[in-house]
Amino acid sequence: MVGSLLKRWLTGTLHYAVSQEHLAYFLDEYTFRFNRRTSNSRGLLFYRLLEQAVNTDPHLEAISSGPGLVDLYRRHGGVADDARRVVAAAAADPLARDCVTTAGRALGRALGGWVNLLDPDVVIITGGLAGAGATWWRAVTDAAQDEFIPAVRGCRIVPSGIGPRAAILGAAAYADDHARLAVPSGTGAGR
Repeated sequence: MVGSLLKRWLTGTLHYAVSQEHLAYFLDEYTFRFNRRTSNSRGLLFYRLLEQAVNTDPHLEAISSGPGLVDLYRRHGGVADDARRVVAAAAADPLARDCVTTAGRALGRALGGWVNLLDPDVVIITGGLAGAGATWWRAVTDAAQDEFIPAVRGCRIVPSGIGPRAAILGAAAYADDHARLAVPSGTGAGR
């Protein structure tokens, strides 16, 4: 029975577009889906995936954030107190370049998996490292492309057009548009 379901999934969903290199990932996904097929809480799938991404040691933030990049550089013998200095040093310092590339590839691999699952047309990256330069961006996009299944190869990964504070600006705009503070009547508030 399981073999038949696996074959149907490979032909119907993936159309046999599974490379030897990524077969283990596809089988992991199939196992996850098979084990959850009767779950009453399938809506928690995305939440659980994000939870797993940030609770796994080393979690993505420990490598692919500004402070994570500085810590990585220091652990390997570099001296820096700010991610911008590590990024600037990457032009001439092989250790800094390796650390910037490692941080970018870690994010790219994670993005590749999320894109495979969610199938967006575009991923917009914001935050301090989004301005980390060509070495970081190449590492992010190359690693993501390495993970993409054929169906999502057209997904673009781009920097935010409004800079590193895009997430907080978007959250503020959303709150302004959608959150209405209920004011009890008779309190005099809102006059």
